[in-house]
Amino acid sequence: MAAYKEKVGELINPLLKGWKEESTLGDLVTDGMRGATGAEIGLINSGAIQDDLATGEVTLKDVFRAVPFDNNVLMIKATGAEIRESIESQLRLNYTHQVSGLSYRARDDADGNTHLIDLNVGGKPIEASRTYTVAVTDFALSRLDRLRSRKGEVKGSVRAILIAMLRKHSPLARHLEARVTIERAAQKR
Repeated sequence: MAAYKEKVGELINPLLKGWKEESTLGDLVTDGMRGATGAEIGLINSGAIQDDLATGEVTLKDVFRAVPFDNNVLMIKATGAEIRESIESQLRLNYTHQVSGLSYRARDDADGNTHLIDLNVGGKPIEASRTYTVAVTDFALSRLDRLRSRKGEVKGSVRAILIAMLRKHSPLARHLEARVTIERAAQKR
């Protein structure tokens, strides 16, 4: 149990989870996924990140609490059209992925349905017919309708990638980068 007390990093500000919005911890994890794979896009389901990381020392125990699942990171290829459809299908379920290398803006309508407005890769509009490299977790891939049949090469675990990011970049401060913007409609009364 002494290993769980091992310091793996230090935070200047807390890294927060977010299930229906972009999060600082999600940004760090997906940046790490892209870095570990060389992919253009990093994508993880928000539910893979279960807890925040507080300011100060971060231990292995903290990392296991924040990322408790044994998700592997895979490298796949997908067209812009497939990526768009995957993001749209998750938005229809009122769900948001954590992303890197990709940004999108969506808007709720009066009935509470969320519609994709803009989708960019590397700051440019996604090209429907172009093939992109995507770092995605095995679990998230199994939930993406058009992509679930893809086989990808395992590039490491989410937890190991997060630990590597913390060790490399500590002391670390992160702020939201407007990768995911959802314009919420006023609620009906």
